[in-house]
Amino acid sequence: MCYFLEATCSNCWRKQYATHDPTYTLQLTTISSSNIRKKRSPLQLIKSSNSQTNAVDHILCHQCVRFLSKDIKSKDFADSYPSFLWNLLAGNYNAAYSGQDLWRMIPSTMRPWWIHSLTESGQDWCRAYHRQISLTSPRPLFDDRTSGMTNFLKDVGSGHPGSFVKALKNEKEFLPNVMCPFGCSKYCFKGNQVPWDLVIQRLLLKVLLPHIDKTSYIHVQHMWDQYDREDDDFDTILLNPVWEIRPTIVISESGCPRVVTCRNHGGGSKFQVLYPPRYPEPPQCQMHRPIVSYSCST
Repeated sequence: MCYFLEATCSNCWRKQYATHDPTYTLQLTTISSSNIRKKRSPLQLIKSSNSQTNAVDHILCHQCVRFLSKDIKSKDFADSYPSFLWNLLAGNYNAAYSGQDLWRMIPSTMRPWWIHSLTESGQDWCRAYHRQISLTSPRPLFDDRTSGMTNFLKDVGSGHPGSFVKALKNEKEFLPNVMCPFGCSKYCFKGNQVPWDLVIQRLLLKVLLPHIDKTSYIHVQHMWDQYDREDDDFDTILLNPVWEIRPTIVISESGCPRVVTCRNHGGGSKFQVLYPPRYPEPPQCQMHRPIVSYSCST
């Protein structure tokens, strides 16, 4: 097994960037095309070969190895999400959505993986992104809270008074600032989760994304339409712009990124929802309180 620091994955086109966080560190290895399964997915960009005579070597990340290897054939979103996101960015979706619209779906922690491939690789898709995107612009819709939550839970579970006080002072992780796709707001450490790919498909209704489970999609079909909104239109706690309530993802210990919900909407909901209207402009005396979901029947 070989490791490459400056190489790019041949399938998901991710490139390693400088980070000490193992969650975002790529393990790039070489794999022969003879060990790649036959193409059965639009997320697979490299071809397999039947024999060693015409085989070629490819550089793949750990997730793509598990996703494409004929010996593993993983169907876990933890292994296919890099290819899913790359298909979203470089697929034929620019007729329906601009490069900026698609780039908004990528959180800031993952953007360094693809910024070079999208803007400097000289491929056809670069035209949709040239001088249109950067690591910070447009602002990501999803806030990746993986590192913050990992440190917060570590401090709380340590049993050390100093670490516990440190966790309490971590305002971002200790506030109900997670926006649930169904209109609720919740603490990140108390939240539940829903598949990220389903939420992205629900937000991008003009296109049909690959690998979307139609039977599972019904659980996000009735999401709040205002889950995605203008950057200056998100609610805040006590009118403090630093305490913004935003859509959030967390990468699990298994490496699968999922959207954080309230505890009542884990896995989504197949029921229709009546969402109350929002103030066009919140009055200055209004203070945000956590929104709790309720169910009613007739």
